Amino acid sequence: MRLAAATFAAAGLGNMFFHFIRDVGYVAELGLLRAITGFHVYAFYCCVLATGIVVSQLRDAKRRTRPRSFFSAFFQHFWVILFFCLLQVFDDTGRSQPITVHFRFFLHLFGIGA
Repeated sequence: MRLAAATFAAAGLGNMFFHFIRDVGYVAELGLLRAITGFHVYAFYCCVLATGIVVSQLRDAKRRTRPRSFFSAFFQHFWVILFFCLLQVFDDTGRSQPITVHFRFFLHLFGIGA
């Protein structure tokens, strides 16, 4: 539980805080409330990323007891790469698009939606 909380704080909240402070020009341009609400897409990205890292750490702790074959190592790397590729749809620090646009595009990648 401590590992999960530390990972979520660093990879999720730390990443979110860094990018919000880095792009502080949006606060001057939009105002504090609109800058925070416009940051929701990247906040979602950070939360899902941190969750994925925690799941990966927990799964890796279980796998350390058994030897890995080439194919199991290959598929483990494949799933991590696929996760990051799909998650990149939400890696947007801009404040111009709502999250619904990103979800529509994400579903469109799988042929779902209009």
